[in-house]
Amino acid sequence: MIIFYGFGGGFGHLSRIKAFIDNFGIEGPYKVLTNNRSVFQLFEENHIALLPADHDFEAGSLRKWLADIIREYSPDEFYIDTFPCGLLGELSDDLFAGITVNYLCRRLRWHKYLPLISQHPPHIDGAYVFEPLEPEHDNYVKNATLVKRVEISFPTPNGKPEVLRQFSQPVWLVVHTTHEDEIEVLIDHAVDIAKIEGSRPQLVVLCDQPVGAPEGVKLLHGEEPIDWYPHVEKIFTAAGFNTWYQLKPWRDRHVVIPFPRKFDDQFWRVGIE
Repeated sequence: MIIFYGFGGGFGHLSRIKAFIDNFGIEGPYKVLTNNRSVFQLFEENHIALLPADHDFEAGSLRKWLADIIREYSPDEFYIDTFPCGLLGELSDDLFAGITVNYLCRRLRWHKYLPLISQHPPHIDGAYVFEPLEPEHDNYVKNATLVKRVEISFPTPNGKPEVLRQFSQPVWLVVHTTHEDEIEVLIDHAVDIAKIEGSRPQLVVLCDQPVGAPEGVKLLHGEEPIDWYPHVEKIFTAAGFNTWYQLKPWRDRHVVIPFPRKFDDQFWRVGIE
């Protein structure tokens, strides 16, 4: 049994775990641990261990739940996404006796996360590094038995979305999740650019929130953004890990606004190319 730790804000942690499983051909029995119900969009129910909605989300309570899960499934391997001691600092080495621990690394604002490093952090047998890390974070990872610096491949387009055929003018796409105020910022930015350029595109928003939008803006839910990217004129997004790297082939039409995050550094990410 393999267990993946997928706690964190937004959809990105789960998407990255899914991409990792697909990239490395993991087929054996596994469970994804999370409190995000969006997990059901990516994984079959038998692969999910969802933190109960009424469960206290604090370090001690979450640690106890994780310990119970580990005892129940007796995993051979445990993969921790992003946060080496957990989102709340709840993970320590004693939880993982006899278990191979792997760390899936994207960039962290390490000085912000450092206070959560436990006195006895989980040993790291394998570290998979997906983008350049801050020096202190990189030094932490170097303590792992095996360090692999790899690039994750995300799903490729499956075909042109049928709904696109109803639009006669060029389409500008806004893609974002979770944060309603940020979705509105991206919409406003697209509208402003259209006015500056004297363009009259059809603005389409793919999101998971029932946000307000100016007249004429089309809001859609449940779409696969990757299927839209080759067929639109401009794409407006934040600079989260998954979106940023998935859009690499279409960078010439990508308009990005980085947003502040406690642990993620979206502003660094937009400056690396």
